[in-house]
Amino acid sequence: MTDIDTTRLDELADSWDEIREDYQDSHNDEYDQAVLDCATRLAADPGGASAPVWTLGLVVMAPTSPGCRARVSRRRPWQL
Repeated sequence: MTDIDTTRLDELADSWDEIREDYQDSHNDEYDQAVLDCATRLAADPGGASAPVWTLGLVVMAPTSPGCRARVSRRRPWQL
């Protein structure tokens, strides 16, 4: 059981699916921010009830992450 309500979970899933479908736009800052948001939330509580949700989001959006990787590589884990 996650601490995310089902309406919010549906919104996240729709957002991630839209990003996955439009993966050719890999330099989209909005997409990069969505990936960073999932990574930040997962890093904040990797063993938490919502960790599987953030992991799924990262997996679904993986094809769009080249621009995001450059940003993450410049950050330290405590800066996420």
